Amino acid sequence: MNYDQQIVTRFYMAVDALYALGEIKNFRHFEREIGADHSVFYDLRKNERKRTFMHPAWLRHLVVAYSISADWLLVGEGAMFR
Repeated sequence: MNYDQQIVTRFYMAVDALYALGEIKNFRHFEREIGADHSVFYDLRKNERKRTFMHPAWLRHLVVAYSISADWLLVGEGAMFR
């Protein structure tokens, strides 16, 4: 798995963790929150081979709105939450 795919995988790991913690009501709500098209969001989630690009604004939203660690999200170091 290349670096881009690793970042996208961690993005979805964080989204799943936030959902499990009740921080995100549902995935559709989160898609609207970040301005994501449902088909793009879903396709990236389900198709690991397509995980070669992630909208920077989506990553930023996790860091700013949900206290996800940028170090963890981008390079996989440290804890998921700040």
